Amino acid sequence: MTLHIENKIIFRQSPDNEAYFHPKICLVPQSGLLVMTLQTVRGSDFYGPVLSCCSTDKGESWSSPRPIPSLGINPYDNGTVFEGVCDVVPDYHPQTGRLLAIGHNVFYLKEGFLDTLGDFQRKKQQSLQRYGVYSVGDLQGNWSERKELRFEGFEKNSSFVCGCTQKLILPDGDMIIPFTFADWGRQDRQCCTFLCGFDGEQIFAKKRGNILTHQAGRGLLEPSLAYFKGKFYLTLRAEDGHGYHADSDDGLHWSALQAWRWQDNETLTMSTTQQHWLELGGKLYLVYTRKTDDNENVIRWRSPLFMAEFDPQKKCLLKESEACVFPLRYTDADKQQAALMGNFHPCILSENEALVSVGENIPKQRQAGNTLLARIRSCH
Repeated sequence: MTLHIENKIIFRQSPDNEAYFHPKICLVPQSGLLVMTLQTVRGSDFYGPVLSCCSTDKGESWSSPRPIPSLGINPYDNGTVFEGVCDVVPDYHPQTGRLLAIGHNVFYLKEGFLDTLGDFQRKKQQSLQRYGVYSVGDLQGNWSERKELRFEGFEKNSSFVCGCTQKLILPDGDMIIPFTFADWGRQDRQCCTFLCGFDGEQIFAKKRGNILTHQAGRGLLEPSLAYFKGKFYLTLRAEDGHGYHADSDDGLHWSALQAWRWQDNETLTMSTTQQHWLELGGKLYLVYTRKTDDNENVIRWRSPLFMAEFDPQKKCLLKESEACVFPLRYTDADKQQAALMGNFHPCILSENEALVSVGENIPKQRQAGNTLLARIRSCH
């Protein structure tokens, strides 16, 4: 089986416009409707309101992005601090016919991102919690008020979020959602998965799994789930030069973490960047970035974007299967300014066709960059 990959620009950034970031797509299977959430980027981790748009032709064309009213930016603390929403992922819940746009809150000052957790020490740390938020939508483009994901036992954590994740919707309508969380004064995030119910209006916790820890840098970030041939799989961003994965029989209780490696046991060198799963043509793939011979000048090696087949028996990636989803693109003759592609998301259209969306990010050019779409087909 071979992969056929086509790239296109779906929103072109001009010098006068803010670029889009975090484009993430979900499919409504019965109609073929695609729903995308995205937002503009104004600076490092400094985003505009959450927007949504649609496609009725498998992603060939898209409507103009419109705000999700409840996921905007609002004054907080007498207007000196503002609260927004970021890292939103859309999901379609077939049992209720509802759309879910799930992300988490974030805080800004007028000039940019407010480091409330002390991650980067650029701003004075504030005692402001970050937690999951969501809006429920219908297929006519209407969205609910902002709702909060605050589960018992995590009410006082500095953060309790599930942004940029892949969730699993089970046949009975329950969901498995991976969360990362941190305690005040502790930088490293921990991870666990929750079995959640959804009644068409509210998401509620039913059961929690074991807690995974990794005390390096900020710990474990942006976990994503897959279910493949009777087993659950989890992949996680980390900050020690690797990405990690674990497996589970029930989606709640996870094995020990393993660093991503090829079948010859050589580990992949990664730098604090997310990975996601993609099932295509009866195989399970990982989509990721890594260090190569060609991208040493790229921040965190966040370009090019790759995919490779996962071998569930050997619990490794097959090196000979690696394919380039989006190639490395420099924007200057000296090859110092690359279009970064670290925040992406896959969407399965059918057994043999999928999309991967990404917003380019060029930090030295006013966060410029186009919004890209890769169409991936498996061919026998």
